[in-house]
Amino acid sequence: MNLRIIAFFSCLLWLSGCASTPESAESDAQFNEVESLKPKLESVDQIDPANIPDVEPVQVQSVSHSSVVKSYQRALKLISDPAVKARIERRLAGLAMVESEELQVQGETFEEQKLAMSKFDSTIKAYKKLLQDYPNHPDNDKVYYQLAKAYGLKGHLEASDKLLGKLLERYPNSSLASEAYYRRAEFLYSNKKYPQAGVAYERVIKRNDNPKTVTNARYMLAWSLFKQSDYEASLDEFTQLLDQLAPTKEVYQSLTRNQKALIEDAFRAMSYAFGYQEGGKSVVQYFEKIGNRHYESLVFSSLGLLYQSKERYQDAADVYLAYVKRHPLAADSPEVFARVIKVYELGRFPSVIIPAKAQYATDYGLSSRWYAAQAEAISTKHTQRLKDYISQLASYFHTRGQKAKKESKEQKDYFNQAIAWYTVYITDFPNENDVAEKHHRSGDVHTLLGNSKAASSSYLKAAYDYPDYDIEKRSAAGYAAVVAFQKIAEASKAEQNIRQKIDQSLKYADVFGNDSRSIGVLVDASESLLNLNEYEPAREIARKVIVKLIESGKSEYVVDQSWNTLKWQPYSSRKHRRASWVVVGHASFELADYPQAENGYFQALRLMKKNNELYSSLRQRLAISIYRQGEGLAKEGKNQEALNNFERVLVVVPEADIKVQTQYDITAQHLILKQWSPAITKLKAFRASYPKHELTKGIREKLIFAYEQSERWPDAANELTQMANDERLDDEQRRKALFQAATYYEKGGKTPQAIDRYRSYAHGYPKPFIVNLETQHKLAELYKARNETNKRKYWLKKIIANDKNAGSERTDRSKYLAAAASFELADDHWRSFTRAKLTLPLGKSIQRKQAAMQKVIKEYTKVADYGVSEFSTASTHRIADAYYRMSKDLMGSERPKGLDELELEQYDILLEEQAYPFEETSIEVYETNIARTVDGVYDDWVKESYKKLAKIMPARYAKEEQVEGYVDVIQ
Repeated sequence: MNLRIIAFFSCLLWLSGCASTPESAESDAQFNEVESLKPKLESVDQIDPANIPDVEPVQVQSVSHSSVVKSYQRALKLISDPAVKARIERRLAGLAMVESEELQVQGETFEEQKLAMSKFDSTIKAYKKLLQDYPNHPDNDKVYYQLAKAYGLKGHLEASDKLLGKLLERYPNSSLASEAYYRRAEFLYSNKKYPQAGVAYERVIKRNDNPKTVTNARYMLAWSLFKQSDYEASLDEFTQLLDQLAPTKEVYQSLTRNQKALIEDAFRAMSYAFGYQEGGKSVVQYFEKIGNRHYESLVFSSLGLLYQSKERYQDAADVYLAYVKRHPLAADSPEVFARVIKVYELGRFPSVIIPAKAQYATDYGLSSRWYAAQAEAISTKHTQRLKDYISQLASYFHTRGQKAKKESKEQKDYFNQAIAWYTVYITDFPNENDVAEKHHRSGDVHTLLGNSKAASSSYLKAAYDYPDYDIEKRSAAGYAAVVAFQKIAEASKAEQNIRQKIDQSLKYADVFGNDSRSIGVLVDASESLLNLNEYEPAREIARKVIVKLIESGKSEYVVDQSWNTLKWQPYSSRKHRRASWVVVGHASFELADYPQAENGYFQALRLMKKNNELYSSLRQRLAISIYRQGEGLAKEGKNQEALNNFERVLVVVPEADIKVQTQYDITAQHLILKQWSPAITKLKAFRASYPKHELTKGIREKLIFAYEQSERWPDAANELTQMANDERLDDEQRRKALFQAATYYEKGGKTPQAIDRYRSYAHGYPKPFIVNLETQHKLAELYKARNETNKRKYWLKKIIANDKNAGSERTDRSKYLAAAASFELADDHWRSFTRAKLTLPLGKSIQRKQAAMQKVIKEYTKVADYGVSEFSTASTHRIADAYYRMSKDLMGSERPKGLDELELEQYDILLEEQAYPFEETSIEVYETNIARTVDGVYDDWVKESYKKLAKIMPARYAKEEQVEGYVDVIQ
């Protein structure tokens, strides 16, 4: 019987904790059903001791019995000495006995056994003959014993027993007495005469003259008592037997096979004895009575195994638990506890297996009292079992948590227990090959609990502290750590946590660069750096990702499963290239590296579908990047290149939000480049497209400027007219625009439009006075050019009136214009005067002529009053001319008809008398005009006055030296 030390345990906490679950209730029901149907122990009559041989197995030797027998038989015939003859006969009987036993042992067939039985007959005959021939021989006790043995081996047990009785009766002190008693006891026992057999076994024990026989006798005495149901007495005998054969563990280990078999059978009998009582409770009570024994665990285990063999699993567990409770710090306590767990597994009691393993790990773990007591003698087997149980517990609670309802208290409890057992394993077995995986799984559970900080710590250890850990699992742990840091950063938004996530991401990508997930990690790191305004490092990382992906040519995705806890997203080269180009674009944009920003956005858009949420915004960023390049070039004075970039904005991103600004800036560049025609075209288009845009307010001015520069005066005037009519502008702006419009119409040859705008200005804007006066002057001039005399005169009169009423606003210019207007109007009277003829009757015509002259003098006097030299000399000259012409017209007037010569002469004298005052007055006025030379005035009108005086008074004014004198004076 191969016995092992069986462990047992007590896990009341777990048992009570699981009792209320549906699973445990079902298991308990199953257990109760099993217990109600479990086999009972065999009755006492059904249990027999093992067949323990009293000697070692017969070693059959190849000996020629016949030759020896023949030798003794020849000698017997030759010997006459009775004593010697008796010895030879005994030897021959003994040889016959040996040969019979050999035949019995070696015989395999019926015929061979039949031969052996016939040989026993010869042996019996030989021993009987010895008793008959030598009835008083001192060694007959041995003959009786051998004869009884022969009968016994032949199967005649009663005959054998009688012979043994005679031996004891006749030879009570024989050295074979103990053996005889023992054989008689066996016969009694085999005939179920247990009390008598017990007495016989006791005699053997009392004689105590053969240790081997005494041992067997005590063994059978215990069985005899057992058969009588005297279990306590039987147990005492078995205990004495055990104490005798194996007083210590060391002695037990040195026993022979038969001795160990005897002890094992003793355990079996004791198991039944305790089983017929109260099982484990009886064992405990028994050893409390007799004291501790080193083989107690074997007794408990034997009973437990007996129960197991009968499928009485709870009884078996109770036995093991009883031992553990009795000897919690015993070296073999864990082994017995382990047997409890095995029994639960055999009995299929899942509700108690896990609590049992938990109790095992608690009671016999590295932090337990038991471990402290046994620290120097811990077996490798125990350590391995401890690791297995702790690992199983962690996995069990991990799995149960995954199956529980999400975010329930039950799930949290399971996960917390899983973490606790992972922690125990990591703490107790830090150097195990699978401790990295325990860190990994602990991180998974922390993740499922939402404890990202603790998860990150576990993942980091699994990823970086155990280089021998499977590289793919290390990579998965490293990635999980990055994910945990990502969650921490997202939850807190603290810059410190974000930077910590970035650092871990870069570390992951550096260590696990060949893992497909490293690409996504780098992309996320670059995006995070971008959000922290770390533009240069963000762009650098993004560029590395792009180069790496392009060089690898990867476009497929890889899925990595991680223990059914965390499922990583597939990675896509296209997705990550797109994200990296976005980072390059944004970072470059913020760094004002707009060419690189443009390239980044362009590449990202190439990898993006139009329905992507970023598509529109990136298009706008692309437009701005191109626009900013144009701005920079414009600032550098590279206006044509700036223009090209602005125009690219509209080509590349026609829907750009900055489209309006760009179009506006395009016109500005055209203007700067003096590209008037395209500038005008685009300015007009801009205004037509965006009539209400803020920038449109400046279009008109730019158009006017472009028209001016390209000398498109009427077009400029049209724009100015619109300004003048724009009520949104203030009066001053409108006034200036109207005046400028009139000017440009005039300049562009659009006289009617010019007159219209000047006229509107003259009527609408009396202030500033001088500008209004100039406008009236313009109108007068334009009407003059068009020969519209009356209209001209109207404005000449307006000029004169306005100047007259100007008051303090009068200027030299206003006086000049008024003087000019007055002079021109006076010239009209002059022409009327010159056209008036002196006719008969002369009196009436002279009156008309004189009235006209007075009007001329009056008007020219007004002109002279302006004090404008140019018109004062002219007016003075005209007045002198009026007097002179009156004199001449009188002298040249028509003579009445019918006058004789004398009358005619007298008539002429009268005319001269009338004309002379006029001539004299004219001379005086002419001289007044030429006198202005003293003041430096020597214009054409003064010259004309000189000419007139030279004609009238040649002697005085026709002299050259006099003229030169005046000239000298002027000089």
